[in-house]
Amino acid sequence: PALACEDISGLELFGWRATTNDSPAIVFQDVRDALVHGCQAAPGTGTWLRVGGNNSAAIRLVANELSAASQAVALGREVPRRAVMVKP
Repeated sequence: PALACEDISGLELFGWRATTNDSPAIVFQDVRDALVHGCQAAPGTGTWLRVGGNNSAAIRLVANELSAASQAVALGREVPRRAVMVKP
């Protein structure tokens, strides 16, 4: 991935744009209380964000442009669906 975050609480990611179409572009592992906003997926991106870890929770994606990605968010089996909220 172009960006990997592990065991972080209180993360804010604003205006991030990858110039690569790595898939996933971003990996969150055990990330809690995160706000991701104003970010953009590069053309040809497969999965933009992969979330894993039993402790992942309260991840909010707000006002991001992810239409260039074939999949905006992928959750690991251990991650509850309610751990990630996506708002256009």
